[in-house]
Amino acid sequence: MESFTPHGFAALMSQVSSGISEEAIEEYWKAFSDPVRRRGHLELYRSGDFDKLEPYEGRVGALGVPTLVLWGERDHFAGVKMAHRFRAEIPGSKLIVLEAAGHFIWEDEPVRSGEAASDFLARALG
Repeated sequence: MESFTPHGFAALMSQVSSGISEEAIEEYWKAFSDPVRRRGHLELYRSGDFDKLEPYEGRVGALGVPTLVLWGERDHFAGVKMAHRFRAEIPGSKLIVLEAAGHFIWEDEPVRSGEAASDFLARALG
């Protein structure tokens, strides 16, 4: 992570997102732009102790708010199985899976993801 460069980051992002623009890559890079931020990401990725999350199992659904689970079918970081899990755990939630999108749905399918979010909000707000 310490030797991560903007050029390497751009190459990586281009491989995992079919629609990412140079401007979007520049924005995402801001979260990796110095050694402290890169180290923070590394620590986050290494901290995946999911046993610590068990006490919170099912708590998201208890919030009782309208929920849209919007997911990319080609998400290699957080598979679509997780989307179905969220849908099952959150009463009344709506699941939309965008077939051509991966992890970066807003970049891969900007029109469809925007329309899905707008339609959901319009219905939820009545």
